[in-house]
Amino acid sequence: KIEVKILSLTIFKQLSFESYDETTKTLLLAIPNKQLYEKLESSYIETLSIVLQKFFGKGVELLYRIQQA
Repeated sequence: KIEVKILSLTIFKQLSFESYDETTKTLLLAIPNKQLYEKLESSYIETLSIVLQKFFGKGVELLYRIQQA
């Protein structure tokens, strides 16, 4: 269980805030590579959605900018 928490922290530490558009409720995060994007979407998107709704409200759209292809 500790190993999973460390992996989770490692993944989230690699995300960085790019912008938030209040009009469209669109949040843009930078993510270092496609592999991390795929891991985040497959394993952590529900958790991330809950956190985003808490801070930005319902209906927030999440977009990513992948830094390396």
